[in-house]
Amino acid sequence: MSTPASGPVLRHRDRVAGPWANGGGITYEVLRSPQAGADFDWRVSIAEIANDGPFSPYPGVDRVLVLLRGAMHLVIDGVSHEAPLFSPLEFAGESHVEARLSQGPTMDLNVMTRRGLVEAQVDVLTGPAVRLGRAHAAARAVIVLDGTWTAVGVGPLLETWDCLVTPQATELRGDGTLACVTLRTRGHEPQD
Repeated sequence: MSTPASGPVLRHRDRVAGPWANGGGITYEVLRSPQAGADFDWRVSIAEIANDGPFSPYPGVDRVLVLLRGAMHLVIDGVSHEAPLFSPLEFAGESHVEARLSQGPTMDLNVMTRRGLVEAQVDVLTGPAVRLGRAHAAARAVIVLDGTWTAVGVGPLLETWDCLVTPQATELRGDGTLACVTLRTRGHEPQD
């Protein structure tokens, strides 16, 4: 599993929007493995949902959704779920999911992993300082959900929806909220 060749900081402003297969929104891909092709082992993206309607199905994929902006109610396989702001919600990619938007378009963070191959852990963290240990994982992405942050020793200011890719022990300072997405291959045991 590889990380992007473009470097450890991935700017939201540099992402290209792509339409959903069902036309219900657009997606900004943050990173994925493998980096090219229609299929993926894991994928991290930020999506804009424009209208009420169904999510695209992803059989054999586990999903984690974190609402970034707006208000969204989901019906997953007939069961109602509120999607609280900055709170991870897990569901199966093959589930029938209907989104209902009460305040117009929404933005959300999506983490998708191929079931049986990769597992994702999504932690939502707040400032003013966050310390992350070394990640014993295929990849780790830290995404700014709101506010501005600086990774000590890395340098550039990270703004809303920017991403820092780092498996190393890292300290971030700032205000607002971060999502730490850790991706582990199935059966991978952390080692010190």
